Amino acid sequence: MTSDLLFAPLPMPIVTTGDVGLAEFCQDTTVTPLLRDEGQPAFNDSWEAEAFTIGKILVANGVVTPREWFDVISDEIRKAVAAGDPDRGDTYYQHWMNALERICIEKGLFSADTLAENRRLWGLAVKNTPHGHPIEFKYAFVEGEHAHEHEVANAAPEPMAVFSTDDPDGTSTGRVGLGNA
Repeated sequence: MTSDLLFAPLPMPIVTTGDVGLAEFCQDTTVTPLLRDEGQPAFNDSWEAEAFTIGKILVANGVVTPREWFDVISDEIRKAVAAGDPDRGDTYYQHWMNALERICIEKGLFSADTLAENRRLWGLAVKNTPHGHPIEFKYAFVEGEHAHEHEVANAAPEPMAVFSTDDPDGTSTGRVGLGNA
């Protein structure tokens, strides 16, 4: 149906908005955040919005039915709660990511091996990216130029923001890059 490159696991951007790619869309600083009723952003980080969008695209394109999506996300939340997740809502999009990965593997959009390899490469990219530079996959293929070591966790890395237009101090820069979730 599709290639691994088209539906690669995050952090590779695959979402488009009409004829404009997400990168160009995110550079538009006139776009305001989607807010909840309490006036807070609906997403805590851009990877959450991307995961939400990818899930919606999979349903809209008929890759997964709404019922299948409901069943898988419900199962992922139940598994997390059984494993000790307090279900306060702050881990909801991690469950969404787990459901996306599961569905994409089950539907053959990419393999578990492809996902594992991309996670491994992403860990290398994080380790080898020079300080002050956006994290990119290309850094997975170069030796680190650091004078110190970074700890590499054995667990799967947390999802990473692919597109960010905010600095840590909350100011909008209109910059596109990669950063920690």
